[in-house]
Amino acid sequence: MVPKLNVQIRADKDYVIQTGFTTNFARTFLAGLLGLEQRTLKEPITLVVEDNAGSKARATVFCRVESRGVRMTPTLSRETKVEALHDEVVAHFGFKDPYAAGEDVGG
Repeated sequence: MVPKLNVQIRADKDYVIQTGFTTNFARTFLAGLLGLEQRTLKEPITLVVEDNAGSKARATVFCRVESRGVRMTPTLSRETKVEALHDEVVAHFGFKDPYAAGEDVGG
């Protein structure tokens, strides 16, 4: 099973963006969240999907996170691991991982 990152969005209805866990989109989304404060999650945030149009490299999709018009500018290197970003976001916001050992995921 390939791990996925699911981002639930509440708008006119609920949407879910699903992406591979180790993609550039997942990395830049998680890194962008680290620039937010916990109280900001109660306010609207903007996700801007960008590609590397014009690049000679293969097509890649990135995610930019904005809050009140301010762009969260994460510092990422090629060595930044998405697993580490995920763990930082979970710790930063106090999220509970429903898939952690011993957690009931419903069902």
